[in-house]
Amino acid sequence: MVTKDKLVSVLFCSINAEQAAKTTRYLLDRAKYPERVEVIINFDVEDYEYHTLKDMFKEFDNVKIIHTPKGYGYCDGHRFLTESFDVSCGEFIMNFNDQVEEITGNWDNLIAQYSGKLLFLTINEICDVDGTRQKWHELFDFPLVHRKWIEITGRVSYTMAPASDLYPIVKYFPEIVRPSGIELIHFPGHTASTETDGMCFLIENEDYPWNKKVLHDGVPIYHYEALQKIDIPRVKRFLELNPEYKV
Repeated sequence: MVTKDKLVSVLFCSINAEQAAKTTRYLLDRAKYPERVEVIINFDVEDYEYHTLKDMFKEFDNVKIIHTPKGYGYCDGHRFLTESFDVSCGEFIMNFNDQVEEITGNWDNLIAQYSGKLLFLTINEICDVDGTRQKWHELFDFPLVHRKWIEITGRVSYTMAPASDLYPIVKYFPEIVRPSGIELIHFPGHTASTETDGMCFLIENEDYPWNKKVLHDGVPIYHYEALQKIDIPRVKRFLELNPEYKV
């Protein structure tokens, strides 16, 4: 387990280093105390040489570069997030996007008020689609969670889509969900460019685990059922034994 020494670790993948650097600069500029924020970016080895990336991000003291094979692209999102989490040291983990137009000023202060509490924090999101800004929902499109959740459950998410994986928490465990107060505007993520055109369930390779059900007590169950039957009970037990993590 990594000992936390930052308030928040922001994790995202990118196929555009220039855009990723621009987003990183903006994100840190909008933070009240950028020194308590770290940004971890996953790039494909097929797209960039590591020394090129290091040179492009040399202005930042608090950026870590993860450099791994493309694999199944979008459909390997779970792997990318896990690789990033493994080197993170933030108390809160924030899944992000490399094309953010705007974010609430002093956004880190809005997270800091919940330091020490095991929570999911929601973000109020507006997505720029085809040049038009559309208000989405204040849920988990950008999951923001205390790292204790990940340490207890053993995973960032079940599949390449943490937003979909974690959405049932609103229904099944609402007492640990709070609005962060953060608002942001972003562009949609990159179009999936895999052999399955992003339809990850079509991947037949037996070594690819992210489109499979979870085995529980000898029975295969869906991810939302695993949240109900495995993850949430574990976290509830932890909170019973460690009430200082409750709000």
